[in-house]
Parts: sequence; structure tokens; C-alpha cells
Amino acid sequence: MVRDLVYYLTAPTGLGLGARCVTAGTALTPPGGPYPPHAMRHPHRYRSVSSDGRVLHERQLVLICSAGRTPAGPANAGTAYGTLHYGDSGPLVIEAPAILVLAPGVWHRYSPDPRTGWREYWVGVTGAAVEAASRALKLDDRPPVRRLADPEEVTALFASILNLAPGNDAASHVGIVAEVFRMMVAVARGRLSCRDTAQTVVDRAIALMRARVDSNVSIAEIALELGVSPSALRRRFAAETGLAPYRFLMTLKVNALKQELAHTASPLAALAERFAFTDQYHLSKVFRQYAGVSPSEWRRRGG
Repeated sequence: MVRDLVYYLTAPTGLGLGARCVTAGTALTPPGGPYPPHAMRHPHRYRSVSSDGRVLHERQLVLICSAGRTPAGPANAGTAYGTLHYGDSGPLVIEAPAILVLAPGVWHRYSPDPRTGWREYWVGVTGAAVEAASRALKLDDRPPVRRLADPEEVTALFASILNLAPGNDAASHVGIVAEVFRMMVAVARGRLSCRDTAQTVVDRAIALMRARVDSNVSIAEIALELGVSPSALRRRFAAETGLAPYRFLMTLKVNALKQELAHTASPLAALAERFAFTDQYHLSKVFRQYAGVSPSEWRRRGG
């Protein structure tokens, strides 16, 4: 039987990986049980996951399993369900087994259906290397809920992370980060997902948005280029991602701005021009809407 485990970690000084693990753990929420369980073992800003929601500084990967599943064996309970509200989307249905891919700086709220409960495993990582890898793997180009065809690979990775976490030394930390990168690659390659990998209109729309994130391209222009009507694109986009295409495009812009603010000294006026905002006040308004803080606050705290 899996024990509930909660770790909040501090990376050894001078590690210099460009990535660090801040939290990892596993917890069972039985049917009808309070969520999150063991609330007082979490820092205050983590506890609001099911009430007011939260905005985290780290990237989190969260494995959702049926209540009886363990990394060492098959599920022995029925399918678990829940809901995720992510940014301006939702509610998005979570059906176990699934993995949640949660980007830093994006408001979210989730919880299990009280009729089913669930077991979850989580790991939170932060740093420039983590976000560089996320961009290269295009982790945020898909819906945040990924249904798993076969969760064995990811459960094994979580088991390894939880075995390493108690050490909280340099070797343990390097090992955890390595396992997280393996998990990110597996998710990006679709080995964990039963979703059809054929490129859809939505995939092509996302590719165009990424390529033109610094332009003032409109959703109507993207639809025209793809040979569909704007209304058809909006319907398909919402069905596959849970977001309106305009919201998704603005999220891409804001994510790009976060990197510029955290790692460059470019003035807001120059960034507004570069990313096709009307002016710096328009940029600030959109940034606060999507990130929950002003651009100056994001820059001050370094992301």
C-alpha cells in the first residue's frame, strides 16, 4: 500500500543546473474525503487548489490515478473523475489515468469528484532550463489534461522521484530533475497519450500562432489561411483545448513576455511594439489579466 508523502525541497546551493525541484509527493483522496488531504502539510498558497484556485511559480506535472492505483500494481478501484479550471478555460474533465501539465504563472483550480476520489502524484520544478525544455517540447501547445493510454512509464518515474526526494542533497536533486525531464519528453512524444497524433486544423492553428506570436495576426486571418470559417475554427479549438483561440494566442504572447521580462531589460514600450500591442498600457492590462500580476512585478521577482 502506498503511503501519502509530501515533500517541499530546497536545492543545494551552487548546483547550477538551471532547474530545481520545489515539491513532490503523493496523496490519496478517498470518496467523500476532504481535498486537498493533509492540507496543513502544505504551504498556504498550495492549499487553495480546490477553493479559490492558485497561481504557482513552478511548472507542475500531476498524475491522476484511480483511488486504488499504486506504482507497483494495477488499479483496483473504479475510474476516478474530477474537473480542472485552467486560465480562462473550463471546466475540463479529468478522467483517470491522466496527467495534468500545469505551466507556471497560470491560474488553475482542480479537485476530484467526491463520488470517486483519486490518488495523485505531483512534482513541481522551476528554472530557465525547465522552461527552455518546455518550449522546445511545446508542452503548452496541448490541453493541460492528457488522458493516458498506459500510465506505467510515468508511474515508474514518479516512484523514482519519491524514492529520491527524502535525500534532498545534490545527488538526489540531480536525479529528480533527470526523471522530470524524462517525463516531459515522454509526454511531448505522446507515448503516454491515447490522443490521435494526426495533425488537425487545431494543431496547424497553434503552429501558426506560435510562428506569429510577435505579430498582430487575427483569428479570422488564421482561419482563412487554414481554409475554414472563423466560427468553425473557434468550435474545433474549444473542443480540443478547452480555450477560445484568441485566449490561447494571448496566453502564448504573455508566456513569451514572461521570458523577456525575466531575462532581459527591454523597456515595456519596446516589448509592446515587438509583440504588436497598441502600447505599453495595453500590454500591461493584458499581462495582468493572464498572469495575475503586473509586468513590473513579474520582472522584479525574476519570474
